[in-house]
Amino acid sequence: MWAWQSGIDVESGVSVTDRIRPRAVAALAAVGLALSITTVAVRDRGPAQSVSVEDGREGSSPAAPGEVTLAAPPIGGVQTEVVGGVVDPAPPPSATTNPAASPTPSPTPSPTSSAGPSVPSTTPPAVASSAGRLDLSRSPFSAGSGRPVLAVKISNTSRDRPQQGLLDADVVFEELTEAGITRFIALYQAKIPTTVGPIRSGRIVDADVLPAYGRHIAISGARPDVLELFDQRGFLTISEDTGVMFRSSARRAPYNLYARGPKLFNVARDSVAASTGWVHDDAVPLSECDPGAARGLPCRPVEALSVRMSRGAVTGWRWDAAAGGFRRYQNGQRHTDASGTHIGAANVVVLGVEISEGGCCDSVGNRLTVTNIIGSGTAIVLRDARRHDVRWAKASRTAPIRLTDDLGRDVPLRDGPTWVMMAPRENLPS
Repeated sequence: MWAWQSGIDVESGVSVTDRIRPRAVAALAAVGLALSITTVAVRDRGPAQSVSVEDGREGSSPAAPGEVTLAAPPIGGVQTEVVGGVVDPAPPPSATTNPAASPTPSPTPSPTSSAGPSVPSTTPPAVASSAGRLDLSRSPFSAGSGRPVLAVKISNTSRDRPQQGLLDADVVFEELTEAGITRFIALYQAKIPTTVGPIRSGRIVDADVLPAYGRHIAISGARPDVLELFDQRGFLTISEDTGVMFRSSARRAPYNLYARGPKLFNVARDSVAASTGWVHDDAVPLSECDPGAARGLPCRPVEALSVRMSRGAVTGWRWDAAAGGFRRYQNGQRHTDASGTHIGAANVVVLGVEISEGGCCDSVGNRLTVTNIIGSGTAIVLRDARRHDVRWAKASRTAPIRLTDDLGRDVPLRDGPTWVMMAPRENLPS
């Protein structure tokens, strides 16, 4: 008897029952098999073959937790699985997803089936789960270390999580890419990650963000026009063919490219340290949250904030007093690294930027995403359980992003990891 698993695709928010039922029924009818539809809760069935669209390229990839598969009886003596109505031989079991053999967090139960299209949760859980205090002792891009700033592109699809190395980043930029997914530009200098990845391809917006901080970027590759732009901007690109990266057998390509942090910094040793351009002050700034403050920094207390990057990607932050910072959530679920530690930040900066469609197209037909980070606009700064509504400005590619209040005064950030979200300006939370 066949079993049908039904539910909502956690990345796209599309009803997977509606998406695959017509093709699956047609395929079964063609081989004269009877179909009995039984709705059950969605669960991870392991590495079923599928066509990846969330990473902007075609190819075989493991089915993500919550992705629908049809478990079929053997055909011609070969055990098969059906994904999206296509019959393929069953793949071999996969190993753990952690290439560094770190403890892997238990999988989050997938949502139960639903009758119609949905979108990811926009609200982080009511209580942030503390995993110890965040490292608030280091100042990003400390000139005393003598190390350059190194950028690494890290992907953020369900197949890439949990990632490695994000906890060690001084600054992480979150950018929107094709198909409504996000990627990270992780900047390292004060601390060297042991292992970092999965490493993915570069985008044009990287060429507007990175020049303010350094010139080294580790990527899996990029389109020819992006690589040409990187060369024009004087970037020193570290890619797979440099010999400092490796493919993990625990995951399938393209979600399995990693690098050892010390080797990356050996390649980048000829650069010089840079500055974020931000003002840092651990003292809580005087603001409207303080009684008697006269025309202080706009402020309101905040426990949680959610930002919709796209229909299928919602980033959430919740204050964790025990940790001294905000914990990150992806589509309503705790975002952990490969060790199971809940990712967090001392400062969260949400920039409202102009994002539009560009030319055609990526390898699966999605129009390219254009993010305009040169200019100015409104922003949100989260620190010390407070929300400050401020202005951001970036005068040129080489200029840092400046954060100011309505009087033009710099808004101070505290020491510790900082996450910067380049969010669609129309989605900036009110």
